Amino acid sequence: DAKTPTELYILKDGNEKKVTAFNDWIEEYNLSEPEHFRVKVSDGMEIDAWIMKPVGFKKGKKYPAVLEIHGGPKTAYGYSFMHEFHVLAAKGFVVIFSNPRGSDGYGEDFADIMEHYGERDYLDLMEVVDEAIKRFDFIDPERIGVTGGSYGGFMTNWIVGHTNRFKAAVTQRSISNWMSFFGTTDIG
Repeated sequence: DAKTPTELYILKDGNEKKVTAFNDWIEEYNLSEPEHFRVKVSDGMEIDAWIMKPVGFKKGKKYPAVLEIHGGPKTAYGYSFMHEFHVLAAKGFVVIFSNPRGSDGYGEDFADIMEHYGERDYLDLMEVVDEAIKRFDFIDPERIGVTGGSYGGFMTNWIVGHTNRFKAAVTQRSISNWMSFFGTTDIG
């Protein structure tokens, strides 16, 4: 689940037995629970999105937010443990994450954005942020950052080159130069 890191189990005759306890220490911490919402974007498609409130959330207070963008792009977020999201929530940030165009799990037409990076996926991400601000009045629209790794890092670079709405950006292991990137990975 989204509040418990993975462990190793043995499944035998329909019964599971936990054989590791690597993450039992986490039980002493208060973690944020993701809240799912759907966003109908401008071309009519519905996008899955989530927020995580800051740990110790207080109603009536405005919080800074961070848009997290997954790698891939042909991968997807869901209801799973993401350590960096919990770190941000513990530090007082709202975490916004979604599955924009290019994400897996919604069919090939949705996932296939080859040669169109930074187009519909960018619009989806901006519309998810717009909807999160509208729906969750505790998000301070003047204090939003953006981050992502790999393709999410590329999108972070793209976003800060196309809008000034984000006050901070952290690009991680990203593509910043398509020419020098060519031939250096398993995807290009």
